[in-house]
Amino acid sequence: MNRGLKKTWVTDLITMKKTIGFSNKNNMWTSKYDYAASNYSTIDKKFFSSNLLIGADNTIAWRHNAGSVNTFYGASYVSTIAVAFGNKASENKIYKSMSLEGDGNFKNVVNAFTTSEFISPSGEREYINAGLVKNYGGIHYAHLGRDPRIRPTADLKYMGFFQTPRFGVGFLLDMLVEGSDNLYMLPVDGPVVGVGQGQSNSTKILFKKTESPNISYIRGAGVQSVTSSDKYSDISTDITIATQQDLQGAGLETAYQPNGLVVKIASQESLSTLGTFIQSQQANIISVFSLSDPKHAGDSMRGQYAEAHFSFPAQPFELYSLNLNYEPTSLDHSK
Repeated sequence: MNRGLKKTWVTDLITMKKTIGFSNKNNMWTSKYDYAASNYSTIDKKFFSSNLLIGADNTIAWRHNAGSVNTFYGASYVSTIAVAFGNKASENKIYKSMSLEGDGNFKNVVNAFTTSEFISPSGEREYINAGLVKNYGGIHYAHLGRDPRIRPTADLKYMGFFQTPRFGVGFLLDMLVEGSDNLYMLPVDGPVVGVGQGQSNSTKILFKKTESPNISYIRGAGVQSVTSSDKYSDISTDITIATQQDLQGAGLETAYQPNGLVVKIASQESLSTLGTFIQSQQANIISVFSLSDPKHAGDSMRGQYAEAHFSFPAQPFELYSLNLNYEPTSLDHSK
């Protein structure tokens, strides 16, 4: 039977188990279990227990190691494994991949991964990547995810600029795309590089005035500056590159047009704030940047040590090893 094996590292990720197993044969604690029982007994080398005194179940006894795995008193549970990787803990590392070796198909196995970069001194996990274990070429790989912090070279891209003198009093209406009520053509000059975006993964648009050292984003009536500690999720702007679904009603196939970039402005308040932002420009140039979700385009996870947590469905499996592949780096682990 597969047991809910757990190596201690983070109790806030894993619900505390109710029963701890001990092997007299191996003289060691073997596992932690989700069930709680009031009585235990062995009969002819068969192991039985009962939860009659602590539950409403009328079953007098439950036979273990029979029937479906990870099922106790008729309820099924997942198996969980949590491990810490602390080899050469003072060394900065870039984590490349993690493979699983074992017996089983590892289908629908969920794993979480984080590093020392996102663990506060108090032990709080400030960011955790979660995903499914996947099979590539017969090898099972865990989901490590990407660094959620904004990296200028990876996630924040210069799209070009536009000149404010082009606009008259009604310049916002002049930018409205025909056939839509929230799509606007920014007359951007420059590279306007294509970046990937989807309906659930919007590419956000940010702006920079010539006289300001900061890149800013617009949300409703406010203009906020991007800081070095911001994550993609912290940038809550509703000005994004139009997706294919957004463009359907406007008869356009792509947001990248010869005369500019099509953006979606989801609220009239943000539209008004953008107008004020442009009109308050002292010089005549406003630079445009795109911000992609780092989970698709971000850097690899890095840090001095890492932690991983796996949840296995109630199905037979045996895990031999977890192999974490990393590259040492002499760079500061915050870079």
